[in-house]
Amino acid sequence: MNQTTAQPERFLDYDKSLACVHCGLCLASCPTYLETGNENDSPRGRIYLMRAVQDGRLPLGDTAVRHIDLCLGCRACEAVCPSGVQYGELLEHTRDYIEKRYRRSVFQNFLRRIAIEKIFPFPPRLKLALLPANLAKRLGLENILPKFAREALSLIPDDARSVELPEISPAQAEPKRGRVGFINGCVMSVLFGETNQASVALLNQLGYEVVTPREQICCGALYAHSGNLAGARECARHNIAVFEKLSLDAIVINAAGCGSTLKEYGQLLQDDPAWSARGEKFSAKVKDLTEVLVTGQWSVVSGQLSPSGPRIPHPASR
Repeated sequence: MNQTTAQPERFLDYDKSLACVHCGLCLASCPTYLETGNENDSPRGRIYLMRAVQDGRLPLGDTAVRHIDLCLGCRACEAVCPSGVQYGELLEHTRDYIEKRYRRSVFQNFLRRIAIEKIFPFPPRLKLALLPANLAKRLGLENILPKFAREALSLIPDDARSVELPEISPAQAEPKRGRVGFINGCVMSVLFGETNQASVALLNQLGYEVVTPREQICCGALYAHSGNLAGARECARHNIAVFEKLSLDAIVINAAGCGSTLKEYGQLLQDDPAWSARGEKFSAKVKDLTEVLVTGQWSVVSGQLSPSGPRIPHPASR
């Protein structure tokens, strides 16, 4: 692997990075720090590494890149940070810089540039790619595969099923609450199609007409998380153009990883005068499914959800 030692170009928002006061409250929420116990695998440790690379005090070599790569990008640290550090933005811009400057192995390039960017964001390609994996699971071949392959197979649900959602799903309850768009997701639509179907059904029961435009594409999260912000911006522009013409009250997403990117289209496109305001307007409409459902009143009746009382009784509370 090559190490970059020249003075780096500006990639880090230094003021935002300095918001971190190294208080350590994020440590207990960071899964990689809890696993390794290494300060460099904590949010504050990674921010220190980012600044060191930006300042030219640390070469962009294997050590620095490994600690940044190990971050899951879950952003649990942001929820507990008293200083409001925008860690996700710092991480994505650092990864974008890494991918432009750091030479990876052939295998890593395959995973990032082919699997993540050319297969996962495209449902038809993902379905084809999963055929051998599903066959291996049905034949019970996991035990003869290497460990990394067994671990990868374990991530595929046994009951994974793609469900084709209608472009327009009418409201099934009165009063009508409005018209919302639905992001069906690239991975969600292939591996968790029934979850998408149930999500739309819940929205219909709550009184929403749901529009699932077929022209939508990957939200851009896969590109942003892997360090390809240009690819993420292209996805954002496309989806904004698709959804803004539909006269929607909200845009609903049921996958948190996608939602975090969709809610930051304005930030992602802030340097693009033609799209910045459109991105902000789009993101202002994005809501997680739970944010919409909580506005309704639900109770469990005969094992099914229906609008009614102010709470959803949980079996454990009985």
